[in-house]
Formats: sequence, structure tokens, C-alpha cells
Amino acid sequence: MDSTVVQDIRRYQQQHFIAQTVKIMYTEIPAPQLHHPNIVVQVDQQKYLDDRSTPIQVLKSYYNAINRKEYVRAYYYWTKNGTSATSQPPSYPQFEAGYANTAAVQLVPGEVNSSGAAGSIYYEVPVILRAKHTDGTNHTFVGCYVIKQPDPKIFGAPPFIPMGIYSAQIREVSSSANIDKLMEQSCQR
Repeated sequence: MDSTVVQDIRRYQQQHFIAQTVKIMYTEIPAPQLHHPNIVVQVDQQKYLDDRSTPIQVLKSYYNAINRKEYVRAYYYWTKNGTSATSQPPSYPQFEAGYANTAAVQLVPGEVNSSGAAGSIYYEVPVILRAKHTDGTNHTFVGCYVIKQPDPKIFGAPPFIPMGIYSAQIREVSSSANIDKLMEQSCQR
């Protein structure tokens, strides 16, 4: 990553981040470090990445798998399996087919927001996705991922369910759209 971008991120973090904790079921879980909105997060295709420590890392790992054409691995970043072409995620065959023409995806996350409910923390992550297709065309998508982190203390026996993608509302937008404004609104209900 460009040293100027790293310096900008550090400066932004120093100026704007206040230590936060989220209390769920009498457990204090530190809130994830947020990223500066609209800073492109590098998703290296060459290196394998599997990190579920923060919502941004989950999405980086997910798109690392997509960019490496490791669709089975990408599918398991979702907290549940799909059951049909219209479920979220879709069943695996439809999921894999949906990326058939994708050469690479660039991830631009916005500011992460969180809320707790019933022993889990839900993180909303607005995103801009820039996809390059195998035919050389570029496509831009805007939307909101919801990342779920179950409290590890609620599991009395295996299997453990790690932080993962709970839901997503992603849509393609025209190249002339105000994508920053659309991203800002993407996680609003």
C-alpha cells in the first residue's frame, strides 16, 4: 500500500477514533478498528488471506477468495448456506456461476457501524465494489454487507461459528452515478 495512503489512514484514525466497547451479555468486546471511508482496501490475489478478526478483514478475505477463483472458500464466509437461487447466499451452483465472468474485484469499504442483539454483534459495512469482467469491461456496485459476530461464550459445544457475512444488499450502478452518496445511503434503513 502506498505510504501516503497509510499515513492518511493513521492520521484519520488518530484524529477520529475513540476507543469503543460493545457490551453484549455482560461481555465486553472491543469494537473493530474502522477504516477511513473510501480508501481502497487492497485485496491481493497472489497471497492467501483468511482473517475473520474484523468485518473489513472478513470482506477482504472473501474477495481474496473470489479474486483467486476459490469459490468454495468464498462461499464459507457466509454464516449460512443458500438453499435456492433466490436465497442469500444463493445455493452454491448459482453462487459460483455468478462469478463466472469476474476477473477481479476491488473493495472500497465505508465506515463500519455496529449494534448488538441476542448474543451477537451485527456490523453494517457500506461498500463500493469495482469489478473487472473477463471481457475487459468494468462494473461498479454499491451496497451494504451485514457481518455477524456471535459471542464465542454462547457455544457450549462444536461447531463454532466464526464472524461471517450475514446478509448483503448489493446493486450495480452506472458509471456516472454519485457512488459516494449512494454508499453513504446503502446501509440506511
